[in-house]
Amino acid sequence: MWDWNEADDTFTKRWRDEFKTLDLSRWIVSNNMSYESNSSRFHAPNTFVKNGKLVLEMTKANYVDKP
Repeated sequence: MWDWNEADDTFTKRWRDEFKTLDLSRWIVSNNMSYESNSSRFHAPNTFVKNGKLVLEMTKANYVDKP
């Protein structure tokens, strides 16, 4: 995480996450959330840590669009 200093046009590192676990005190995991004009939804079970990396998994939903 970086902080922006507008006065001197620099960034300062606040902390780094090694992703040994998903630290919910640092990250917010949304569930069933989306954005306007976005066909994707965020689901908490699709957010996890694996091999030191944060994974945001995409899975296809089983639904039918209705006109």
